[in-house]
Amino acid sequence: MRRPILGGALAVASAAGMIVGFSGSAQAATCYCSYNSNNTVVGQVTFNDDADRFYVWDTHADGHGVRGYLLNSNFKVLDTAYDGSGADSTIASFQYDVKEGVTYWIKVGTVDGASDTTTSNTYEYNFYE
Repeated sequence: MRRPILGGALAVASAAGMIVGFSGSAQAATCYCSYNSNNTVVGQVTFNDDADRFYVWDTHADGHGVRGYLLNSNFKVLDTAYDGSGADSTIASFQYDVKEGVTYWIKVGTVDGASDTTTSNTYEYNFYE
């Protein structure tokens, strides 16, 4: 079973944004979210365990797109997807076969276009199988 590692409510500001950890089971409905300064969810990544698929979507029409990443324990990007649809029904996705007992990170944040890899409103979640 895949689930995020218990990380407490770390609110450690970093150059990349805030790192947040939590506990619970990572099921298809588990949301890894990016928030703006008004605490509005502006982007989301969810994971579907059955299909090993990660879904990324822009949930707020604010002129910014959303990029979601899957990273290994050394923060190397394993895969990424971008959605700049501005809260319509479009959802980007990627598939990655996560391995049991391996630690991964999910990162989600806003970007200014598909080629932008410098995220704002960035949150990183410790995710493992």
